[in-house]
Amino acid sequence: MAWSGSAIFTQTMFNPLTQSASGSTAIALPTGYVAAGGMAGNAFKAALYNNTGTPLNTDTQAHIAYNGSGGPWVTANEVTGTNWAAGGVALGTQTFGIDGTATNALAFHAANTSASAATISGAYGCLVYTTTAWSGTGVTNQGICFNYFGGTQSVTGGVFTISWFTTGYSGPNGVVFSITT
Repeated sequence: MAWSGSAIFTQTMFNPLTQSASGSTAIALPTGYVAAGGMAGNAFKAALYNNTGTPLNTDTQAHIAYNGSGGPWVTANEVTGTNWAAGGVALGTQTFGIDGTATNALAFHAANTSASAATISGAYGCLVYTTTAWSGTGVTNQGICFNYFGGTQSVTGGVFTISWFTTGYSGPNGVVFSITT
């Protein structure tokens, strides 16, 4: 896998961003948004991956799903270990709104994702995906974004934590991904 950065999948953002939204200080999700395929109310996980395959933010929906049909996100490339099972760890305290910084970026926030007493070896990054089926996509376990850890990460009998981006952000959780103009 040729990791070189972190990115959001363009196919994943196509559906949520084409829904109507209103409000000047926050994204208001209209009635029926979840049924229409939006992110509100969904459950999300972070699955760890090794350095096999090349993540592409422009890949097809079938290839960006957790254990989808091809692409780097198949279980053969997944990194698992003590207290980090196949399928990943659930993201806690999720919100989707406007980042409070001067950039006013549309952002998906979550609490840091971690496992205690973990033994994990060779994790280069993670796939963040929804475990809630989105109507109209035909894809289950839809990938949202991938995040590169800057190189291989391992822990033996310790805490393995994905610390989401917080620099310049004043909210209670880190930024899993953001979209700026």
